[in-house]
Parts: sequence; structure tokens; C-alpha cells
Amino acid sequence: MRYALLICGDEKGMEARSPEEASTTLNEYLAFGEEMGKRGVLQGGERLRPTTDATTVRVRDGEVLTSDGPFAETKEQMGGFYSSTARTSTRPSTWRRRSPAPGTEASR
Repeated sequence: MRYALLICGDEKGMEARSPEEASTTLNEYLAFGEEMGKRGVLQGGERLRPTTDATTVRVRDGEVLTSDGPFAETKEQMGGFYSSTARTSTRPSTWRRRSPAPGTEASR
């Protein structure tokens, strides 16, 4: 089975971190991805751009509409994801608990 581990958090809180805290967090994510790769479960993943860079694309009555910003107001923003594989449905939960992000969710 393939799973997406979604990394969600408060963008404003992330922006308020000191350079040292940001570096520590980045290193935690790099180590997490490296461990997933060593275990053979990592299929891919990306860090996403902040919502200030977002563009929403909608199709209404055959017309493509674009607008600046995210598609919904939320308290948390998706900051990235890891795509992984698992032989059982319990394995993604194990990786979710290991993630440096407290808001990581696993979906298939």
C-alpha cells in the first residue's frame, strides 16, 4: 500500500523560530527522510512553498479561474509530505509517530 504522510503546522509559528531552531527542525526532517530511505519505505516527498506563494486554480462552467492564496482559511497549513509504502496498515502509524512534526497525518 502507498501512503502519504502529510506535514501540517502553523506557518506563523514556524516563521517565528530563531535561525538555530529552524536549522534544528530542518536537520530533524532530513534525518527522518534519510531513515525512511534506508528502510526502503520512502517513495518521495517535498517541502511545499508557504501559503503566501499559493495560487488556487478552479474550473467553473468550463472556465479556468485562478486566484492568489490558499483555497481555504485554516489554522494549520500543509508544509510538505512524504510518500511511502507499507506492507501493513499499522506501519504508517509507526512512521507518523517518528516524524519531527507533531501534526503529521498518514493517509492512503
